[in-house]
Amino acid sequence: MSVSEFNRAVATIFLLILLVLANNVMADEPRIEVVGLFKDRAVIVVDGKRYFVKKGKTISGNIKLLSSTNQEVVLEVNGKEQRLKLGGRIGGFLKKPADKEVVIWKSSYGMFLTVGSINGFPVNFLVDTGATKVALNRRDAEHYGVVIDERLRRVMVSTASGYAPAFLVKLNKVRVGSITLRGVDAIVMEGNHPKKVLLGMSFLNRVNFNQKGQSLMLTSK
Repeated sequence: MSVSEFNRAVATIFLLILLVLANNVMADEPRIEVVGLFKDRAVIVVDGKRYFVKKGKTISGNIKLLSSTNQEVVLEVNGKEQRLKLGGRIGGFLKKPADKEVVIWKSSYGMFLTVGSINGFPVNFLVDTGATKVALNRRDAEHYGVVIDERLRRVMVSTASGYAPAFLVKLNKVRVGSITLRGVDAIVMEGNHPKKVLLGMSFLNRVNFNQKGQSLMLTSK
């Protein structure tokens, strides 16, 4: 064996040892995913097991919920602080689940509210199974980068105060938690209604959703 061949063999063995050590270290780290966020509580999946945890509580031995809002959760994992958004993940070299899921909890007002984005812009959604499409007012639509062309198809939609004109559009990207859909049909209404963006059936029909009591689970198809 030549000197160069010997050096290459030593380098290969050294890399293999490093990979084994890295895998052993990472395997001890839990795989954590945030699937639901609320004030002072969160729904967290640890190595495939779901936990509903309140502020100050510890789960799975070494994961403590320090704080939570509907935008972000702060966890202490093995003594280290971790900040995660809805759908955020940390952990080792564990197999990624085939399906993505989001848990939405009913608010004190009896509505399913969640956070996400349209075209990359943060959005507060109101889940509305009675809405045939995602619905938003014109001001919000323009803020989220939706181009309103007067040549777009117009329709009349029913509101609490009567009928109002609206445009039929297609949203480039809609995200709720870890679920992202592209090319989502939507209605853009003139005026200030709806005040919250309605997550209607043009999104919900493209995922699996199941309501159990106070929770609504969305799972990617």
